[in-house]
Amino acid sequence: MTIEGKLLMALDGPGRKSLVMQSGVRTFTAQLDTTDVGSALWQLREGSVLRLTGVCSTQINPDEVYRLLQENSSDFQLLLRSPQDLQVIKSPPFWTVQRTFVLMGALTILFVVAQFLLHRLQQWRLRSVLQEREQLAFEMHDTLAQSFTGIAYQLQAASHEKRGEDQVQAHIQNALEMVHLSHREASRTISSLRPQYRDAAAIVSSLKATAEKLGDGGGLQIDASMKGRNSTLTLPVTDAFSRIGQEAISNAIQHSQCRTLTILLNVSRREACLTIRDDGRGFVTNQTQKGLGIEGMRNHAMKAKAELEVTSTPGEGTTVSVRAARFTASDLLRGIHGILRFYKES
Repeated sequence: MTIEGKLLMALDGPGRKSLVMQSGVRTFTAQLDTTDVGSALWQLREGSVLRLTGVCSTQINPDEVYRLLQENSSDFQLLLRSPQDLQVIKSPPFWTVQRTFVLMGALTILFVVAQFLLHRLQQWRLRSVLQEREQLAFEMHDTLAQSFTGIAYQLQAASHEKRGEDQVQAHIQNALEMVHLSHREASRTISSLRPQYRDAAAIVSSLKATAEKLGDGGGLQIDASMKGRNSTLTLPVTDAFSRIGQEAISNAIQHSQCRTLTILLNVSRREACLTIRDDGRGFVTNQTQKGLGIEGMRNHAMKAKAELEVTSTPGEGTTVSVRAARFTASDLLRGIHGILRFYKES
């Protein structure tokens, strides 16, 4: 006789495999002798619809078996002669109740994690904006605010000057020089807020233009060059090079009284290094004032995970170097290869 039913459970016993089946609302058992066919007979999944062909173990005819199934009567056993008497008609559905709950739990966890990451990203962005505003406030205080204070002081001194016209003109001339200095500082601050170049050659050109604008009319000799292949740098490195370069150029022109300024960007396969060198009066490094902007340059280098080095000798000039590692596609492939090798060896 041949019967179709759904597999409820498969039990392996000594030399025998028992299948608990359901046909309609009634259950029955199918038995198969596995002594001569091996232990790894087949893999059956609960919920599969099977077609079984075998011999009923009770002393009733096949019509009586179907009647018992329909009338919800007593159980019976079906004896299978070989694995060929079993045929899988339909695989069990993938979306079981258990898997549905697992999926809902996973989606809930992913939603919570996504919300947490979004919240942290918003906090990080807000913190970055606040730090940038704080840095800009420090720069304006160190330059523009001090310059305006000096201008006001010189004009007030000129209005109270009683030693003669020459002294009044001297105060006015000092005020005009401070006005020009404030204008250059305002231009530098505004340019630092513009979108930065990511091309190495464009960075050198931008820094050279900044130096020419700040040193206009002062007879400053500017030597700007790039070594290595012109490449696209990452945004953090680009921002650090631009801001540190602008600060170093501004310090060299305003404070060092230099005659020659060298701008060099060396781009290799492993790293990129920007060097700003002047032949000015220099300073003692351990006595550097914060007004020179070195703390700000260190902050920009730290954000880009770069190394900043400032060397200066009184009377011999100052050198500012910032060095950043380059992350290439080959580095990524080597990292993946190293991880795979680690797991393979372990």
